[in-house]
Amino acid sequence: MIIDGTIEERTALLYAPYSDEPETLGSEALSCEDIRRGIAMAAEVGFDIHIHAIGDQAVGRAIDAFCLAGEIRGTKTIAHNQVYTDTDMERMIHAGDIFFQTTPQWMTGDAHTARCLGRERFLKQFPVGTMQRRGVLVSFGSDSCLEPETADAFYGMYCACTRGDSSIWKEKNLPPSTEKITRMESLYAYTLHGAMQLSLEQETGSISEGKAADFLLLDRNVMECPAEKLKETKVLQTFFRGRPQLE
Repeated sequence: MIIDGTIEERTALLYAPYSDEPETLGSEALSCEDIRRGIAMAAEVGFDIHIHAIGDQAVGRAIDAFCLAGEIRGTKTIAHNQVYTDTDMERMIHAGDIFFQTTPQWMTGDAHTARCLGRERFLKQFPVGTMQRRGVLVSFGSDSCLEPETADAFYGMYCACTRGDSSIWKEKNLPPSTEKITRMESLYAYTLHGAMQLSLEQETGSISEGKAADFLLLDRNVMECPAEKLKETKVLQTFFRGRPQLE
């Protein structure tokens, strides 16, 4: 389900108006009642539920609806998670059963986004580090298969692990470095946590006895190479269910 739009188009749903367009709070793609009804219908048949929420009010509505739904057979996921209030951050953490899914390539500094949100909200974007430290399951994805940059998991790891580092990112509007995460945490976000989000953790997501042998051979050790070299990582060979795939 899609609750709102994007910050860039000023259609993400916010609690307070956009800083550079004070006449708008964004757009409501689904009403609160539609969200609750959709979750109830999906939960009844055991679907995993994935909600697009970018603005803080959209995030708040998603948390409201998931908490109201209680325990369900499928998984609960909020995707993007760009802007949070402190209150909704705590609610997300205490819910305990909602995946925080996003694309780390979007977490770097951007002057246009800073103008739209204002400094205070800009610095509360994508609280990945806080969620990770407080026990929320964080998963990463590409957002769009049409964007080669976002489909590159190693560039994503680079963004997540160097976030806020002024020696690497030269933009004036840097997000807080306290929200960066480690390489191992990024690896889990791209592998096992993604499998868990899709209810596939018994089949894939890690190299374990009884699981499908899905893995990559890389041209470097991504746990030990210099941080700036992460984004240059190349895949030498892909194995799916133990079989090498043609390039």
